[in-house]
Amino acid sequence: MTKLLFKIQLSALFSRTFKSKKKGQRSTVKKILIGLFTLYIVGALLFSSGMIMHGIYTLTSSFQMPQAYFSILAFFILVLCLIGSVFSAQSLLFEAKDNDLLLSMPIPPQAILLSRFLLLLLLEYLFELFLAIPAVVVYCMNSTLSAIQIVPLVLALVVLPFLSLACSCLIGWLLSAITARMRRKTLFYTFFYLLFFAAYFYVVSNGQSMLTTLMQNGGLDQLFTYVPPAFLFGKAVYSGDSLSLLYLLLWCILPLFLVLLMQSKLFIRIATTKKSAKKRVYKEKRVKQAPPRWALLRKELRRFFSLPLYIFNSAIGIFMELFLSVFLLIKRDGIANVITYITEQELKSDQITPYLSMLIIVMLVFCCSATVTTSVSISLEGNRFWILQSAPFTATDVFIAKVGANVVIATPPLILACLITSLLLPLSGKEIALVFLLPLTAQGCFALLGMIGNVLFPRFDWTNETVVIKQSLSAFVGMIGSMALTADPLILYIQWLHFIAPLAYLLYCWIYFLLLTGIFLAYLLTAGKKKYERI
Repeated sequence: MTKLLFKIQLSALFSRTFKSKKKGQRSTVKKILIGLFTLYIVGALLFSSGMIMHGIYTLTSSFQMPQAYFSILAFFILVLCLIGSVFSAQSLLFEAKDNDLLLSMPIPPQAILLSRFLLLLLLEYLFELFLAIPAVVVYCMNSTLSAIQIVPLVLALVVLPFLSLACSCLIGWLLSAITARMRRKTLFYTFFYLLFFAAYFYVVSNGQSMLTTLMQNGGLDQLFTYVPPAFLFGKAVYSGDSLSLLYLLLWCILPLFLVLLMQSKLFIRIATTKKSAKKRVYKEKRVKQAPPRWALLRKELRRFFSLPLYIFNSAIGIFMELFLSVFLLIKRDGIANVITYITEQELKSDQITPYLSMLIIVMLVFCCSATVTTSVSISLEGNRFWILQSAPFTATDVFIAKVGANVVIATPPLILACLITSLLLPLSGKEIALVFLLPLTAQGCFALLGMIGNVLFPRFDWTNETVVIKQSLSAFVGMIGSMALTADPLILYIQWLHFIAPLAYLLYCWIYFLLLTGIFLAYLLTAGKKKYERI
């Protein structure tokens, strides 16, 4: 039964990728395009991970601590798997909308829980591969992976996600139990996710200095103190130590077994708990009439702010922009000192500051690429989509409301970051104009791209919002596609256009995003409109 449930969930996860709703199978051309796009994205992610691991290998080699390379790899895998699955574990394990249906059937609760554990484990293996494959390639390019290291490496990589899965499921279970009768769940989840987000940014911004300090102060001993599995991973793989491998197996398998045993006994109680809180007393009041597009816009905004998972997966860029704004304010004295130093050294500050503004603008555009709420906005209608289609709304009304909600959500923090940038840096009038125009145009472009992705790849056969927000093809297209559009002009500049003045380059980028916005808008109002009406 567990195998059958896992197979059903797995097929539901990938079925919408290669099947259309009406024709059953997608055309060969669409399959090829989806495959090529997937290969491009996978290659880009593997290359990025490879660059990170190459820097870590160089750092560990400079301190003559090769064992630390594998220990740091294990630590990164644990953190990535935890972050990637902790927000899915709660909704997938305990708050799935098919819980009542499955529990009403003659299916053991343990089989239901185990099948979902396996699905989460599969996702963690995918996260692990994006780090493990480049790490092994980098190591083999600079050293030799002996036969005695291969077996411990494979076994360690197989069991390492068990530990992060146990932590994710335990946190998800605790959250589900705590918020079962909580009234303001959204506020609680938002605060909880912000803590994770702040910790993530702290590690990212201080990662290099933390690693250097770790190496200088006897890093392996400290790593054993704080993260024993990472230390055991490095020792087992690099030295081929069988005892360390055995301890690592116990560290990873035993916690998962205990968590699975505990949650299997409490699964029915948590899954069937009546999730209610004190209800508000209804007060009669006049309902104001609103235009159709305004009503749809308010509906989109209410949905966005009621789903914390939606906020932190489709609009994480707004928090990055706020973080950048705070960082610029905190470091404003340092920025002023740099500009003063440039002036004192009789360097041409008008040739230096454009590069600073270009760097910040590129960072803002990257933040915009992580704020795409439209990529799942149609899919989130779920089994209520027919109401939207039968209502007196045109496809254009729906597009304007959903894209408008994306713009309304993203614009305030973006304008704040642009304003702080223009005030802190001595920019010319043209540069200040581009500081505002380029990110705002890019944000509109990404919102339209996400809308097109969701029109082409809608998904309504979901049992919880996590499937749509984190695992649907349209979410993948919106997130990775917008990042690819951001990276392309940057790669062109680094490789071939570095001789162009920063102001001219920023102007070209603005025209580039302006043209893409026009193309996406034209497609959405013509072929996209027809596609929406046929859904």
